[in-house]
Amino acid sequence: MTESQSLDAWLRISRQTASLSPDQAQDALLKMGKPEQEGLSLFYFGALNQQLQQLDGWVQARDTFRHLSQSENLGENFRELARLRMSHNQDLINRYEHHRHLQQELADSILEREQLEKKIAALAELEAAMSNRKQQSTMSNNPEAQQATDSRDDGVQP
Repeated sequence: MTESQSLDAWLRISRQTASLSPDQAQDALLKMGKPEQEGLSLFYFGALNQQLQQLDGWVQARDTFRHLSQSENLGENFRELARLRMSHNQDLINRYEHHRHLQQELADSILEREQLEKKIAALAELEAAMSNRKQQSTMSNNPEAQQATDSRDDGVQP
């Protein structure tokens, strides 16, 4: 098989695996078993792992394509294709990690907001209790104010 025919096979695998669902990719990996250390089988293994659409698969794909991109047994076109796939998987990993970080920040922010709302409610209750005590203290020190309040409660004006 010439290099161009093999490169065509790699590109065909790229197209075929790109249309697989994560479940189909998982099934194909189970059927495949352990790949060879070089060439088409290893490329297929990396492409299938990429299609799992999860962090572990992208890490395995990146590492597989890195291995292929550094292989001295492959032509430059093969290594370049492997480098592109390696870079793509690293981008997927970075995007996933960034998304996970943003989700954590959001969860932390929500928790902080809830804690602040509880503190505000507690301060409002404390302020109301202090206001009631102050009002009671003022009335106990001023019997006329207490009498006026009592009269109003009875519906009688002083």
